[in-house]
Amino acid sequence: MNRPETPNRNVRPTTTPPLSVPAQFLNADLDVFSDRDLQPLIDEIGERAFLLHSGPFTDERPFMARYEIDHDPGTKSPETLIVAFCLLIESLSSTSRALWDSSRERVIDLGYEVLTSRDRTHARITADTLARLAALHIDLAWSFYPSDETQHLPQE
Repeated sequence: MNRPETPNRNVRPTTTPPLSVPAQFLNADLDVFSDRDLQPLIDEIGERAFLLHSGPFTDERPFMARYEIDHDPGTKSPETLIVAFCLLIESLSSTSRALWDSSRERVIDLGYEVLTSRDRTHARITADTLARLAALHIDLAWSFYPSDETQHLPQE
């Protein structure tokens, strides 16, 4: 039986880096995009996370807020920062939580620096944390930034 394929709008194209490229974890950002003004959410989060940017974004996503959580460089990991963001969102008031839930897009973006002289990097996100992300409707993304070393490598 042939059925027409229905595009899955929740799947976004990604570029996967070669597995042999080592990387160092840098940080995790939380991005929130909404059709509604995010100021009440920004006000409630306050000092619990560092607001990197807020304001207009695009016509399709007019309101945006980007956060980073302060962390101890010796103990930071993708897992600990994701859990910290989950705890922050789970503790919101019902008014701010409704604004969160009505947001168009919520993404935690894990930032890595690509290195050439380091062993493979391994980071694990547990099933429990993935379930929390799903319950909060948070997408997970990875960004890979070239280090000073890799910027001078020959281009393929």
